[in-house]
Amino acid sequence: GLGWLCKWTNAMELLSVLLLLVVTGKYRREFRRAGFWLMLAAFVPFVLPPVIWNKNHDWITFQHVTARAGIQKSTQLSLGEFFKFFGAHLGVYSPLIFLAMLAALWWGWDRARAHFKPRFLLAFAVPLLVMYFGLALWNAGEANWTAPAAVSLGILAVALWHEKAQEHAWARKFALAA
Repeated sequence: GLGWLCKWTNAMELLSVLLLLVVTGKYRREFRRAGFWLMLAAFVPFVLPPVIWNKNHDWITFQHVTARAGIQKSTQLSLGEFFKFFGAHLGVYSPLIFLAMLAALWWGWDRARAHFKPRFLLAFAVPLLVMYFGLALWNAGEANWTAPAAVSLGILAVALWHEKAQEHAWARKFALAA
């Protein structure tokens, strides 16, 4: 709730928790327990003040957010905007590190089917990345908008590249260069 008040993107954490519970069989039972519903109920008091304020001020924050995302600007998709956003990530994280993170997404996806830890880390990275890279099809946005996803994706990348580096000389060289 406090995170939501600071930056609305923090609400994606709830989506990540929900996604993790849905895709992890042994944790689906949490939907039948009070803890999950108490978490949502504890979030509501933090949501209400900004919603009420926006209702009383012509939804100005929503107008600002949709304008920043480029949704109001154009209805046409733009691969140029997408690649501009992608390129900004190469610049912010460094080309090699960002490519290593993308490789970790690929490798982690396969691992996540059988292991909880990569599934957990992906659940807190993928929704935000999909949302912002999806929006980048209209407007590039800012590379720092995906920073919360980089936390869990960075941890996953380090773990998976560490394993690869122990097995393959090319991975050691790539990791050292990155």
